[in-house]
Amino acid sequence: MVPCVVLTDDGNPHDFNAWSNGELFKSGGKSYLKSVDRVEDGGLTVYGVFHSAQWGEFNTLLKFKVNDDKIVQLDVGQA
Repeated sequence: MVPCVVLTDDGNPHDFNAWSNGELFKSGGKSYLKSVDRVEDGGLTVYGVFHSAQWGEFNTLLKFKVNDDKIVQLDVGQA
């Protein structure tokens, strides 16, 4: 059994699969990380500009937590 990945978006918990399918992998979707401006914590914290087809462009933060070489948590939000 594959453990669930914890995801928060602006501090609110979300289902990882539903969120990533809706925000990143949606058919015909136009959401993407437009630029990477800064990387910290050995690559586990990324600051950049995110373009969302639904919300426009904004400064964003992606913070990864890793356990046994697998992502176990992703926190995203406006930076």
